[in-house]
Amino acid sequence: MSNDRDIQKAIDAGEKNRSTIELIHNWCVHAKVKKIGGTGLIEAETGLPIGHHSMICDHASASGMATWDVADAALDFHDRNCVDCKHRVPVRLPNLSTLLGERERAQAEQNRIRKTHEDQRKLALSNRQATRQALRDKIPSTSQTIIDQLEDLDRDRNEDQIRKLVETAKLAPEIFTTKIIEHYFQLLEARESWFIAVGLETLFLLKTDPVRLARCALIAFRHIDATEISRRIILEHITLVDVSLITGAFRSLVLLGNPPRHPFISTARPAMPEPLLALYQHHPEAVKAAIQAHLDSKKSPAIEDAANAIKIIAQQDKFVAVPFARSIIAILARPESLIEFDEHYSHHDETGLYRFLQDALLLSLKASPQDTDKLVSAYTVTANSETEVRLLEAYEELFHEDIRGNVIVEAAVHSIALRRLIDTATSTIKSDEIWKLLGMFRSAPPKGLENLIRREASYLLGAAILLDEQRANLADKYMQATVFLTKLTYNNQYSFLVQLQKGLVNWVAGVAIDSPQTTEVYLQVLSGIPENSHHLRGIMVTALCRLMTTIEGLNIALPPLYSALVGASQIERAAAIKALKKVSSERSKDLPPLLYEIFLSTLLDPYVIVHQTAVRALEHLSLPDEYSSTLKRLVRELILNYSHSKSDDEFLIDCISLYISSYAEVEELQGDFGALLVSQLSRMSPDMVIRNMSWRSKKLFVAPGFGAMAVSLLKAATNDYQEDPVIRILRSLDPAIVYAERNNLESIALERVNEFDFVGTLVELLTRSGAWNEAEHIAKAAKEAIPETTRNLPQRLFADMLHTATKYELAISESTQEKLIDQLGQQWQETLSLIEKDNQDNEARRDPLRGIFGQN
Repeated sequence: MSNDRDIQKAIDAGEKNRSTIELIHNWCVHAKVKKIGGTGLIEAETGLPIGHHSMICDHASASGMATWDVADAALDFHDRNCVDCKHRVPVRLPNLSTLLGERERAQAEQNRIRKTHEDQRKLALSNRQATRQALRDKIPSTSQTIIDQLEDLDRDRNEDQIRKLVETAKLAPEIFTTKIIEHYFQLLEARESWFIAVGLETLFLLKTDPVRLARCALIAFRHIDATEISRRIILEHITLVDVSLITGAFRSLVLLGNPPRHPFISTARPAMPEPLLALYQHHPEAVKAAIQAHLDSKKSPAIEDAANAIKIIAQQDKFVAVPFARSIIAILARPESLIEFDEHYSHHDETGLYRFLQDALLLSLKASPQDTDKLVSAYTVTANSETEVRLLEAYEELFHEDIRGNVIVEAAVHSIALRRLIDTATSTIKSDEIWKLLGMFRSAPPKGLENLIRREASYLLGAAILLDEQRANLADKYMQATVFLTKLTYNNQYSFLVQLQKGLVNWVAGVAIDSPQTTEVYLQVLSGIPENSHHLRGIMVTALCRLMTTIEGLNIALPPLYSALVGASQIERAAAIKALKKVSSERSKDLPPLLYEIFLSTLLDPYVIVHQTAVRALEHLSLPDEYSSTLKRLVRELILNYSHSKSDDEFLIDCISLYISSYAEVEELQGDFGALLVSQLSRMSPDMVIRNMSWRSKKLFVAPGFGAMAVSLLKAATNDYQEDPVIRILRSLDPAIVYAERNNLESIALERVNEFDFVGTLVELLTRSGAWNEAEHIAKAAKEAIPETTRNLPQRLFADMLHTATKYELAISESTQEKLIDQLGQQWQETLSLIEKDNQDNEARRDPLRGIFGQN
């Protein structure tokens, strides 16, 4: 639902922007609109201008801002540049004058409202003064001081005046007559904001009419006025509170009990849950009625408040959520019927609301697991995947440690939740959302729940076996599908399912090391899986690494590991290699030599999955030094074989990276073999080389032809992600190598002469290597490529400085006459002066905060 609203909001914004852009084009023949950022899916499908745009003009000396609503950018740009522009050529009506007129009318309306409020304020002050004057005639002279102090506070509202009134109540309570106290209550009940804090404070000191005072305090609390003194009064007179006011004050009680956190405010308001907790303790039925009323309201803020209140009260009563479980579950299951979202409610807001409800559901699960689970079960029987996710996220939360890393304390609810989640996963093929929900299994076993997992080991492994049939069916569907999106869906589901299988197995293996009984269960299940179930057997073989953290575990895991390494299944052989890859460096010292011998043989295995897994394992697996020469020979043979077959370039890059970083000598790379490696990389897709080549070792930089290859990669780069690593490589090369490639670098720069930052980077590379002529040519071309417009003046001045600097260094390198050097120095200073003058002339126009504080 929220996605539909967000999509419609984006379309509405695009349609509004399209109309505004037309007004901009009609305003002036020179006015243009520039898109900032990428193009989203909705924009691509509709063709509407959705996203941030800015207004530009060649005659403008200041750029504006880019905004989601182009009208904001257009008005800002107009105020900066168009007010005194002499170059405007109007096109037609309607144009920006429409927006300007709307803004003027809005400002006029704001001024009218402001004046009305000021008139009302003056009238109210006059009425209060008349009331106080009438009161003077009815009180003794000794009490006149209070009226004077009230008059002073009403005119000059500051802390000193408030302090005077409070001190008067402390020092001379006897001068507060019945009529003055009545006047105080009338001001409070009229909600005179300037008086509420001091009025409540004074009446609290005077200990007068506690019932009426408690009522005023709760009313003040409702509007979040004078919260500290209101809190004290409510707690002091909690038994006298008018319960009919609790529902009205409910939102304020909740917000103060658990203040919302704002992303741009580092310090949150301190929580003040005491009033809500005290009200619940003394008037539980009234508070429960307020919670239920808010849950039934269908208003998203009210529902959020109810869920938040349950969370607060649970600190005092862990069973508070149980009576509301059915309502909470119903809202999560049928939000389209039980929540009225307004048009501004975003996907983020909706997700946040569900999070509050899920927290409340979690509290009910903890307090009454079986009853709550039965209610959830009744709704999930016919629920779609989206509803299941909303309900079961509360279950999944039980298996996450808190942000402080505290160990989970096992309870009855954990067993119920674990089985509910596993039953959901194994019941049928689920959507991507369900598999994502079960992502908790991708983490290590939760600390504190080890005994639960040991007790449920057979159940967890059984679930992994049941899922294997679903996995095989998904694989068949993927192979049979012909539509791309269908294949993508099956592929995602397959990936999530496999991750779930691995998670279930890893949880059991992770807790088996300290439990002989669980270890026995694990090995029995592994031995009992049919030989043709290679996928699941492979998962369980790989998870043996979790047993191999101790000497005892290593001895237990070695027999099935040996069997897998020398077995007939290439999937299980690869799985055994993965298990060895994950063995810690300390424990790898205890591996028997025979295991290393078998591992070396896997590098010659005819099956691709096996020898490729073995090569990638070498990045993590530490073999004794006596095997180094054999490993070097085997990896080199793989490089030569794959270079000849050209069957898998990505794996070839892995082999080259491993060989360079672990086995190659510098002298070897400076010769024919280094040239071979560079030639292989040069023939591959540049994108593949940039993505997969490991540049951790700089030894290949000395290979013949490496500089030319790096320059070719730079030329092929299509974005910053590809360009940046290549630039870093070029900066790391010996200047002589860069100098040899100066003509190619100049050619690349001239092809992209409009990209000033890129040109500057190449000028830096060339000047560092001593290629001053090429650097000067590039800088000159970059300057000449910038059109001479008012808008481009700052950029042209900076380009002129770059060009002057390269000419200056070139003149020095060529030992040119000192007169030319002096002229270039003077030209540099003149350009600096022009930059300073341009900045001064346009300081106000270019102020980034212009318009925010009312400037035009």
